[in-house]
Amino acid sequence: MNEAVTKEKNTISIATAQRWVQQWRKTNPDNCKAFLIPTFDLTQVLKEMKILVKQPNGSYVLDESNLPDNGVRAYMAIDEELVKEPGKGEKLVIVGTTKEVQKGDAIVHRDIIFGAGATVTAPPVDSGIYDFTTPCPPECDPVSPLN
Repeated sequence: MNEAVTKEKNTISIATAQRWVQQWRKTNPDNCKAFLIPTFDLTQVLKEMKILVKQPNGSYVLDESNLPDNGVRAYMAIDEELVKEPGKGEKLVIVGTTKEVQKGDAIVHRDIIFGAGATVTAPPVDSGIYDFTTPCPPECDPVSPLN
């Protein structure tokens, strides 16, 4: 299949990915290599952002009209209770975002967080902050060209 036809927006080549991954490891030799993000939890973020919209029959539909105004931000973090050896307690703390146009047409992607000090207010289901990642190692693919 022709790569030009199948290439999705914001994809990069395997050579670029390998170069970037190698640079991360060279700069951060004791840090984890990657994070496993369960799809169930990722869909929870997309539901909260109203990108996946529940239908009357209980199924979900992708609302692409919300895509340009939203994003997902991942904060690097460490769970100090899990740090027993290098790289084991590293986490991504993930929040949905929504686009806000400010004075002068500057665009800020605001974190969707509910609770104390939050800048976005909405009827909270929970905090809007997700930690569902597992670092690699131990959750690595031993045959991946990026490993």
